[in-house]
Amino acid sequence: MARNLHARRPRLILSSCIWRLRKLRKLRRFSVAHIPMDDVNTLWRDTPQHDWSAFHRTLQQHKGKVNGISDALIDLLLPIAQRFAQSRHPYPDSPQAMYDLLNEEIRALR
Repeated sequence: MARNLHARRPRLILSSCIWRLRKLRKLRRFSVAHIPMDDVNTLWRDTPQHDWSAFHRTLQQHKGKVNGISDALIDLLLPIAQRFAQSRHPYPDSPQAMYDLLNEEIRALR
């Protein structure tokens, strides 16, 4: 029985990797021209502590909600926020500055 579980584990890991790769490909195909200002305002308002780590947590809280920001857009923003947090990129000082910065990053992904 234990031998059978060990034999299946590489298949599970491989299928998990394939699933993640397919998800990444879908994200790359997801063409976002820009992040709507309404969404930026919502994220700005819901992130009282203005730093990238808090922004990342806010994105995670919004993920999976029926109404609001699309999960595809959140999936696109999560790695950007994480990269900015790790590089200590300065947090924007206004919603408009955040809008400009995030849209510039999305354009660079294309």
